[in-house]
Amino acid sequence: MRHNHGLLLFLIFCFPTSVFGELPTTFEPGRRESLTDNIVGTSPNVRWAVPIGRWTYATPVITHGKVLIGTTNDTVWDERRSGSRSVLLCFDEKTGEFLWQLPLPKDYGVSSMFDAFCTGITSTPTVVGDRFFITTGRGEILCLDINGLANGNSGPYTDEAFLYTPRTTERGRVVNRNTTVTPLAKTDADIIWRYDAFGELKAKPHDTNNCDIVYYDGLLIVNTGNSPDHTHVHVPNPEAPSLLIMDAERGIPLARDNFNIGSDISHGQWCSPSFGKVNGKDMIFYGGGNGVLHAVEAPSREALWRQYKANGRRLVLLEPVWKFQGDPRAHQPGGVVPPFVMGMGSPSYTSLPPPLLDGEGRVFMLFGHDAWNGARPFRSWLACIDAATGKLIWGTGNIEGGAVAPMVVEDGLLYMADRQGNFYCFDAATGKEHWKLPLRGDIWARPLLAEGKIYVGSDRRMFYVLRAGLEPQIISEITMPDRIFAPAAVSGNTLYIAGDGFLYAVEGE
Repeated sequence: MRHNHGLLLFLIFCFPTSVFGELPTTFEPGRRESLTDNIVGTSPNVRWAVPIGRWTYATPVITHGKVLIGTTNDTVWDERRSGSRSVLLCFDEKTGEFLWQLPLPKDYGVSSMFDAFCTGITSTPTVVGDRFFITTGRGEILCLDINGLANGNSGPYTDEAFLYTPRTTERGRVVNRNTTVTPLAKTDADIIWRYDAFGELKAKPHDTNNCDIVYYDGLLIVNTGNSPDHTHVHVPNPEAPSLLIMDAERGIPLARDNFNIGSDISHGQWCSPSFGKVNGKDMIFYGGGNGVLHAVEAPSREALWRQYKANGRRLVLLEPVWKFQGDPRAHQPGGVVPPFVMGMGSPSYTSLPPPLLDGEGRVFMLFGHDAWNGARPFRSWLACIDAATGKLIWGTGNIEGGAVAPMVVEDGLLYMADRQGNFYCFDAATGKEHWKLPLRGDIWARPLLAEGKIYVGSDRRMFYVLRAGLEPQIISEITMPDRIFAPAAVSGNTLYIAGDGFLYAVEGE
């Protein structure tokens, strides 16, 4: 993997590991006051707890003395920005003081499943220096200043006041620019550049786009989320790109996939891309809505700009080095994959969490029926794939009840959770199941692995601390005020936990 400052920051903040002290193993989360909505009665090691939105899926990111978290606008921090919005909140790392927010009004002019009411900003920020990158449920890719507007409105994008004002739209286009615009304040986000992939490329996400953007060599790898509309059987623009490579400095798309995914999408495309080095080459891995894992050689920024200009400034096409069919029927003797089926009850397989690379040339990938609209019983399976050739090394049988949570791997052990509350430990080389530990609730969040411990939450308002290793052990189980769908994060000896309605900073020893 290329060692550069931006990629290192991305790895630290999106896949954090503490090296600065003992992390907490238990705490008292207190309770939510009905009148104030504040958290009270916490234990002394809870540095602060602040209310956030009721729908929170993104990982907290701790950087530059700040905490960033994507959510919905149920807790209104600025009355000027009230109403139905997708927001990204910024708090002071030490005190929990609210600093600024990205307040994007919901755009129901397209459909009820475009930037849907039950989703906010679900993209985890990718931090590079004093900038960070996210996607939105409206099909945008944004570059923002980590300091908000406190240090002025940096360009080239300077139309934030209009963007943050609810407006009349029709099929995603503004039809009334005469709406009274609320002036900007220092508590608003500063957008450096904005690219509208829906407006420019007709790439339309379903519900939201939760892509965690990958940064490398001055470039961004982005899943556009192009998907079916509210009918679940019609993709408005099947020719739109699913994967983009963009210039990080200028916000210009330079390349797109040539994967021919088309309309073979059972519900949405929510699989973030992954990046790593295989046999000395930089590689991109992307799981499409058609249930196929694609591997692409990652071009350098210099080479890509050269191709882009030689191509008449048209997007360079990314051709896969290999494809892996995620339908398990393809890997049975004489196996044949039936034609792809869209819509409710689809038996076709789709890509679920992001591809996971280890240091041994392996890619781990979960495939399954769509978790919401696919065939029942909902089944998934876990595949271990040779990253160089795309050949199957091993695979599990069907995981009854399915799985949607991203996985983690360390010291030759692969950890994952399913939607029935089971937590697994597999041998990464052979696929042998070392143990399965029953927990309570549906687990969506990526487990956090730090200091030999595993931190993970569930939708039953439970937060668990487990012992990593060959023997299953629950260190502690904590009942929280609300459900947890977001992964936890660490910075120093502090654990950050985001749930539906709260954000905690819990100190260790």
